[in-house]
Amino acid sequence: MIRATLALLARPSMWLGVPVAVGAGVVAGTTRLWPGLAVWENIDEAVASSSVLLGPLLAGLAAWEGMRLRRAALGGRWVLSTRGALGPAPVLMIVTVVAVGAYVACAGLIALPLAGHATAGGPNLLVIAAGGIGVITHSVLGLLAGFAAPFFLVPAVAALAAYVIDLAFILGGGAVNPRVAALGPATQQVAFPFVDVNAAFVGAQLVVQLGAAGVLAAIALTVAAKRVGWGSLAVVAVSGAVAAAGGFAATTMPSGFHLPARKPVFSCSMYGELEVCVHPAFEVASAPLAEAFEPVRARLAGTRLGFDRVELSYRGPGAHATTDSTLMVVFDDLSEGWQDRAVAESAVNLMLGEFPNTPCAATKVVDYESAYWGGAAVVALWVAGVDDADLDPQFEAAQSWFLHLGDDERTAWIDAHTESLCAGTVRPSDFG
Repeated sequence: MIRATLALLARPSMWLGVPVAVGAGVVAGTTRLWPGLAVWENIDEAVASSSVLLGPLLAGLAAWEGMRLRRAALGGRWVLSTRGALGPAPVLMIVTVVAVGAYVACAGLIALPLAGHATAGGPNLLVIAAGGIGVITHSVLGLLAGFAAPFFLVPAVAALAAYVIDLAFILGGGAVNPRVAALGPATQQVAFPFVDVNAAFVGAQLVVQLGAAGVLAAIALTVAAKRVGWGSLAVVAVSGAVAAAGGFAATTMPSGFHLPARKPVFSCSMYGELEVCVHPAFEVASAPLAEAFEPVRARLAGTRLGFDRVELSYRGPGAHATTDSTLMVVFDDLSEGWQDRAVAESAVNLMLGEFPNTPCAATKVVDYESAYWGGAAVVALWVAGVDDADLDPQFEAAQSWFLHLGDDERTAWIDAHTESLCAGTVRPSDFG
C-alpha cells in the first residue's frame, strides 16, 4: 500500500501537475489582493479565491489518474505500476490529500508574504476552509469523470467542465441570487473590514461542499466497483440531504456572506487642523490622506461645505458621516494615483450628498449626470484641484470666472449658492 502510494505520488502527472496547479491558484488568488494594502479580510478572500483555477486543474489531474486506473482495471485488475497495486478507495483518499496539500501551499504562498505586516484582526479560518472544501469537491469530480469515461481527452474535458461549473455559479447563479453564486465549488466572495463575515452563511457553504463531495465520492467508488451497494446509496442519500440542507439554510437565512453593516471602528490622528479617521486596517493610508485632503480643507474653510475631519468610509447602505463637518472618503486600494481618485470622488460625493449627515444630504441629487456636468461640477472640480476637465460648453465661462475670484469672494459665493449646488440646479447665469 505504501509503495503503491509513493509510486502514485512519484508519477510525473503528480510532481509536475500539482506545482502547475498551485502556481495557477496563486495567480488567481493574488489578482484579488488590493494593491498597496495588507488587510486580513482581503487576504482571506484571495486564499479562498485561488480555488477558481486550482480546483479545475486538480480536477483534470484527478481525472487523469482515474482514467489510468480504470483503463488498467478493464485489462483485469487495478494496476498502478510494477511496484504495487492500489484500489479506487485509496486513490480517492490520496487525491483528497493532494488537493488539501495543494490548497495549503497556495494559502502559504499568498498569505505568508503579507502576514508579517497585515493590519487589524487575523485570518478567518472558516472562510479559508470554505475554499479548501471547494478544491476537494473539484478533485473528487475529476476522479469520478476519469472512472466513468476512461478516455484520453477526459482529463482536459473534466478540467474545462469544472471551470465552466464554477463560472455558471459565479455568473449565472449571481444573476439569479448572489447567495447561489457563493454555493458553487469555487468561492468568489468579497470580504471587507467595515462589515462582519456571517459565520453561519460560511458554515452553510462548507456543509454544501461537504455534501457534494460525499455524493461525488460515493458515485465514483460505485462506478469503479461496477456495482451498486446499499452502503453507496446510503452515502449518496445522506450526503445529498446534507448538501440540500446547507443550500436551503444559505439561501433563506436573514443575511448572506456579510452581516448588516456595522459602525466602523476608527483610528484617528490629527494633522495640523485636519483630523483623519480610518479603519485600523487602513492605518497606512492615514498620513497620505492628510496630505491629499489638507488642500481641500483649506479651499472650503469658512464655507458651509467646510470640514475639519476626513473619515474613511465604504460603499454601501449604512455608511454615514459622524458629524456634519466630516468629509467622507472612499478608495479601493493604494495603486498609483489613489489619492487623486479619492479626492475627486469625495468632491463629487460632497456636492451630491451621497452620505447622510453631510451638508448636501438633505437635497440629494437624483439626476447625477445633470448635476455633475452642470454648475456643481465647476465647484467640484475646483474643490478637487482639477482645472483641465471637460465641461458643458455653457459652463466654461462660468468656470473661468469662478477660478479668478478672490478667496473671500469665492467663499461668499459658495455660501450664497449652497442650496443650489446641493440640488444640482446652479445655472450659468448664477456665475458672474
